[in-house]
Amino acid sequence: MPIPSSEEPKPRRLVRDLAYEAIQGAILDGTFRPGEVLDDGELQRWLQVSRTPIRQALFALTLEGLVETAPQAHTRVIRPQPAQAIEYLQTLGVMLIGVTILAKRVAADDDRKELRAILAKAITALHQHDQAAFIHEVGSYYTRLTALCPNPTLCRLVDKKAIALGYNLTVVFQGMEVPWAEIAAAYSALDDAWETDRTADVERATKALFLLGDDD
Repeated sequence: MPIPSSEEPKPRRLVRDLAYEAIQGAILDGTFRPGEVLDDGELQRWLQVSRTPIRQALFALTLEGLVETAPQAHTRVIRPQPAQAIEYLQTLGVMLIGVTILAKRVAADDDRKELRAILAKAITALHQHDQAAFIHEVGSYYTRLTALCPNPTLCRLVDKKAIALGYNLTVVFQGMEVPWAEIAAAYSALDDAWETDRTADVERATKALFLLGDDD
C-alpha cells in the first residue's frame, strides 16, 4: 500500500533553468570573464547536459543582457564599455527610482528601520573602501525595496534587467578610481531622507545617486 508522504512535493526544475542559473552565476562571480567566448561543447561537458538547454539558457542570458551573440560568429559574455558607464547608471536608476517611490508609499516603520540598517552597512563599507561589501549591501537594499514594491510588472522588469546593468557597472568601476567620499555622502543623504520620512526627499536623494537629479 502506498504511504502518503508528509513532505511537500518539490517543484520540478527544468534542465534549461539549471543551465541558466549555472552560467549566470559563473558570469556574475567572474569565472567567465567579460568578452569570454562561451562554447556550446565546453558548456555541455561542464554541465553534463545536452545542447538544447544550453542554447535555451544562452538565449535567455542574451535577452537579459549578460551575453551577446553574433550569428555564425560567437557567443560571449558581454563586455561592458567604460564610455557607457553613465548610461548604465542612469538606466538602472530610472527603474530603481520607480521602485523606490512605490515602495516608500507602503513601507511601514519596521521596513524603514530595516532599510536604514542596510544603508548604514553600505556607508560603513564606503568609508572602509570595501567595494565588495558595498555592492553586497546596496544589492540588499534594492532587493528589499523591490520586495516592498506593489507593482509586479515593474518588479519583473527590474528582476530581468537590473542584474545585467549592475554587472556592467561593477565591471566598469573595477577599472576606475572610486570617489569613495562623494558616494558615501550621497548615501548618507539618502539615509537622512529615510529618517525624515518624506517621499520627496527620498526620491530626490535616490535621483542624485544615479545622476538623475534636478538641473538646479
